[in-house]
Amino acid sequence: MPYSIKWGPEEAYCKFSGEVSGQEIIECNMTMYGSASFDDIRTQIFDMLDVAKINFGPDDVKIIAACDRVAARINPRLNHPALKVQGFEPGLKVPNRV
Repeated sequence: MPYSIKWGPEEAYCKFSGEVSGQEIIECNMTMYGSASFDDIRTQIFDMLDVAKINFGPDDVKIIAACDRVAARINPRLNHPALKVQGFEPGLKVPNRV
């Protein structure tokens, strides 16, 4: 599995590494959305600093977008995914969106 998920009090932090497929991004999303902790988060963070290659196509993008729309309805407090900030660790205050 080229990703791991850590939960903070208001965020889900997903770190990817190596080669990542669209299916693995979808799987990560579905794992987060299926967790009881998902209802409490405000931000999803996708850290892709250690990714060497991403392989996904238009169909993967459509599936990810559809899943994200449903997730936004399930948890209306959820912000759009944040960019990875060097030195960020789950549990720290997430900066406001720009």
